[in-house]
Amino acid sequence: MYKSDKFYLAICATPLGQNGNGGHTHNDKLGFELWIDGEDIVRDPGTYLYTPLPHRRNEFRSTKAHNVPVIDDIEQNSWTEGIIGLFHLFKNSECFVKDFGEHLFELVLEFKDIKIVRRFDIKEYYLRVEDNCSKEFYYKKFPFYSNGYGRLSRNE
Repeated sequence: MYKSDKFYLAICATPLGQNGNGGHTHNDKLGFELWIDGEDIVRDPGTYLYTPLPHRRNEFRSTKAHNVPVIDDIEQNSWTEGIIGLFHLFKNSECFVKDFGEHLFELVLEFKDIKIVRRFDIKEYYLRVEDNCSKEFYYKKFPFYSNGYGRLSRNE
């Protein structure tokens, strides 16, 4: 995390959590949130709901819901369909720091036969985010945002 009075950057490189169970974890490795001068520039989509709408829970925790490279619609970590899978992810990915310094941060994400390197260069007047991947990738703009449990709005 990089933080000042006018700038906030949080980058996800966390393990699955809950002793590797991934109960509340999302497929957001390499994802980030960016805030500048009090304005959300890039934000996480949130959680929305847990059990009432299982398909929405899975949609909000999916790779495509986050600002990360997407490869062939493959999830970073897989889950079992249905209620039983809502609070568990199978650990299919590893995320680790490759390099860091005062104004840069470089992470690696590996899953299946995919390797993604994401580099953040913090400049005086801009942030540069560069992605390199062992396979072709794309970015998906997720249409929803949830700023609290059960709250749903459209992303602008």
